Amino acid sequence: MKFTKGYLETLFIFIFSPFLSVPLIILQTIKRDKNVIMLISLLFGFLGFLYIPTITNDKAKYFIRFEYFEKISLENFLQYLVLTKRPDFIFETLMYLFAQSKVNIQWLFFIISTFVVYSILTFCNKILEINLIKSKRLLLTPFMVLITIFSLSYSGLLSGVRFYFALSIFIWSIYFLFIDKNRTKGILLLVVTIATHFSFSFFIPAIIITFFFQKKLNLKLILAISLIFLFLPQNILANILGFLEMPETYGNKADAYLNNEVEFSKNSIILTFLRNAWIYFLYVFILFINKDKKDLLTKILVVFTAFVNITYSVPIIFNRYVIVLKVLFLSVIFIRCLHSKNQLKYLYILGILFFINFVVDINVLRYNILASYKMKEMWNIILLITNKISPHDFL
Repeated sequence: MKFTKGYLETLFIFIFSPFLSVPLIILQTIKRDKNVIMLISLLFGFLGFLYIPTITNDKAKYFIRFEYFEKISLENFLQYLVLTKRPDFIFETLMYLFAQSKVNIQWLFFIISTFVVYSILTFCNKILEINLIKSKRLLLTPFMVLITIFSLSYSGLLSGVRFYFALSIFIWSIYFLFIDKNRTKGILLLVVTIATHFSFSFFIPAIIITFFFQKKLNLKLILAISLIFLFLPQNILANILGFLEMPETYGNKADAYLNNEVEFSKNSIILTFLRNAWIYFLYVFILFINKDKKDLLTKILVVFTAFVNITYSVPIIFNRYVIVLKVLFLSVIFIRCLHSKNQLKYLYILGILFFINFVVDINVLRYNILASYKMKEMWNIILLITNKISPHDFL
C-alpha cells in the first residue's frame, strides 16, 4: 500500500484517540488520501457504538432483543425465526451470534455503522473514478466527503441500524448489476439485501424495468407521471399494497403504517419539509435541468424515484426509501460536475439542501447526542471502547 505523507502519523494519533485525530484526518482529506475513507468510516462506527437511543427507537428494541438472545438456545432461536415469520434473518442472526459469543452488541453497531459509511463513500468515489475524464478536481476532495456526510440520515444511521445496513449492501448490488456488469454478484447481493431488510424487495420491479427496458425509458415522462402520487390519498397506496403478496409480518406492518392516524404539529411539518427539500430539487433537476438521457445511473435514479413516489402518502415509508435516492442522486450530480464546471452550481445547491437536512437531524437528535457524546468519556480509545450502554441508559 502507498501512504500519503502524514497518513501514518494520523493513523498513530487515531489509534490513541480517534476523535482528537479529526484535524489530521481533515488534512489528509485535503491531500486526497484514499486511505482516509476508512478512518472517517471508523469515526462514524464509534458514534454508532456510543449512541444512546430513546426508548421508542429501533436501537432500543435491538438491545432488549439482544438480552433475550443471550438466554436462548440455537433451537429456540430458530423457533423464534419461524414464529415471527421473518423473511429477513441476517441481522437477527448476527445479533444471536454476538449474544452467544458474549460480545457486546455495541460492537455489532460499530461494525455496521463503519461498513455503511465506508460503502457510501467508496461507492461515490468509484462512480467518479469510472467517469473520470481529465479533471480530478472532485475526486475525494474535502467538499465531496463533506456533502456525502451531510447526505446521511443520522436517525437512520445511529438508530435505524438494520435499514441502513441493508442499504449499504443494496448499493453494491446496483453497482455490480448495472455498472460492473457482474450479474452473479449483483443478484447474490440483492438476495442478501432482502434477507437483511425485506422492504428492499419493493425495488425489484424497478430493477427489472431498468435492466430490460433501459433503452426505451422516457425519463421525464416516468417521473412526471409518478408525481401524481404526491397528491393522491393514502387509500390508493393501500389498494396497491393489497395486490402484493407480502409475508404476514410485513403485511401487518404495512397495515399499521397505513392505518396510523398521526396528527402532525406545524413544527414537525416544517421540519419534514426542510429535511426533504432536496427531493423537490431532484424533481426539478430531472425534469428541467438534466439533458443527459443516456446515463445509466440517471435512468436508475429516475425509475427508483418513480417507485418511491408511490409511497409519498405514507411519510414513515417514504422517508425511509428516499435514503436510497440520496446516494444515487449524489452520484449523478458528482458525475455531471465532473463533466462540466457549469454543473458545479447544482452541487452547491444540493450541498446546501443536504446541510439543512443535517441540521434538522441534529436538532431532532439533540438530546440523544448530548447524552451519548461526552469528551471526558471518549477522548482516548480505552475510555471509548469501555463505555458500556444498557437499557437503563435509554432516554
